Amino acid sequence: MKRLLVLALVAVAALLALHRPSVPPAIAAVSQAKPAASQHSRKGHPSRAAGAASVVYVVGAVARSGLYRLPAGARVDDAIHRAGGLRADADPAAINLAERVSDGEEIHVLRMGETAPVRDRTKRKSRKTAAPPATPIDLNAADERALAAIPGIGPTLASRIVEYRRINGPFASLDELADVAGMTQRRIAAMSAYVMVGS
Repeated sequence: MKRLLVLALVAVAALLALHRPSVPPAIAAVSQAKPAASQHSRKGHPSRAAGAASVVYVVGAVARSGLYRLPAGARVDDAIHRAGGLRADADPAAINLAERVSDGEEIHVLRMGETAPVRDRTKRKSRKTAAPPATPIDLNAADERALAAIPGIGPTLASRIVEYRRINGPFASLDELADVAGMTQRRIAAMSAYVMVGS
């Protein structure tokens, strides 16, 4: 009786083994290959994330000067926010917040009334800062490029001065510069050595 029971159990086990689904070799090979292919796909673009980032040095009138890593397409405003924002004595008109940053760039935020240092690395290497005028220039005749060369003015304020002059007519005195957005009495006094008011 026991022998018949053992034989019956062996027969049942054999039947179960025959009906168990098996993975075809081709499917098993594809299944094992998928992780490797996926990994290869990720490795195929190793520089996509790393190469997109830019490291910039933010210094000057910001809350936390230092090195910051920014994503592709970041602008000066993004870098300043990463540095904790502008301090109360910062001069936002002296820097182009909309400019795109480049890797290795130094972003120097000037204080109110401060002039750019002699070695100004806030601009990209391809750009050259014009020398200050050797003799006073006519405020009513100078173009944006000439005005931008005045220490502490820069292209943003120069554009505003020319636009103000276009809308309101020639300046009668240097004091009228106070009506231009971003101009302060300290900045007007600093630029007085480089400009005069012509007729």
